[in-house]
Amino acid sequence: MMIARSIPVSRRSICLVQSHFSTSEGAAAIMGGHAAAITKGTMDKVREQVHPTIKGRRRFYKNVGVRRLASSDDGPTAEAFEVLLDGRALKTPGRRSMYLPTEGLAWGVAAEWDAQTGQRGIEPSTMPLMSLAATWLDQTAEGRELVVKNVFKYLHTDTVCFYAEPVLRVLRKRQTKAFRPLHEWMADDWGCDLATSNEVFRLKHPAETVTRVKSMVNALDDAALTALQCATMETKSLVLALALVLVKRRGFGRDA
Repeated sequence: MMIARSIPVSRRSICLVQSHFSTSEGAAAIMGGHAAAITKGTMDKVREQVHPTIKGRRRFYKNVGVRRLASSDDGPTAEAFEVLLDGRALKTPGRRSMYLPTEGLAWGVAAEWDAQTGQRGIEPSTMPLMSLAATWLDQTAEGRELVVKNVFKYLHTDTVCFYAEPVLRVLRKRQTKAFRPLHEWMADDWGCDLATSNEVFRLKHPAETVTRVKSMVNALDDAALTALQCATMETKSLVLALALVLVKRRGFGRDA
């Protein structure tokens, strides 16, 4: 079934994408790329690796659309949506079917493809949702253990656990204002007491905290884990990334 809607997508559709990406059940937000490559370079380099064959290529399609799919034996296992370029289903760089779980996400990806009208050709760096979806389906789903390992190593050097020395009162006050809600959320909602320091060295969190954080990360589906990875690499903070992925609305706490 073809869903009729003009491109670019409406503000409501963008909100659907943002809402979908902010939950642990849905596909993750922010950008992505090869799991190993993310630790080495900027997000632009990551996107270039996700789309190595289309960067700079002239637009080869005219129309962009979205199609709703019902579950079937030879298709998605649940209702899904796919992006169409001139009526043909878009696939990931790894040639996998790109079955997207929500209409909002599908139209978000479709809008990125429809916006490729520049003289420089197709620019993957302007397609964060496509990059994210491709990372999720081509990389995280195939190498989940590596992604978990990549993000978890940030726990012991987490940005929100390091404070300025007391003599730097203004900076320390700002850090406390920004970091304290995250520490309280981790302690109150998840039973995780985080170690802190004003010196530069590897933190040693309580063993129970480490175990619980591992459980939190492992409980995420592949889409949310992709979001977690990208947010962690960008912020150098697993704690902040967990908050971005797990908290559905503004504020902290499971019921926030």
